[in-house]
Amino acid sequence: MPHRIETAGQHLFPWCLARIGRDPAFGSGPLATIIQDVLSLVIYFVTVSLLAL
Repeated sequence: MPHRIETAGQHLFPWCLARIGRDPAFGSGPLATIIQDVLSLVIYFVTVSLLAL
């Protein structure tokens, strides 16, 4: 599941930047990596908290 969300983010963010007239390469670089890392941490902590109950 997290891989599908990350893949969607990798494709949608540069597309959105191109639609508003920005450079899509900016979205496929560091900003996309930060979003993926934060999302992975959120999914990890939610899973751990559900297992700890």
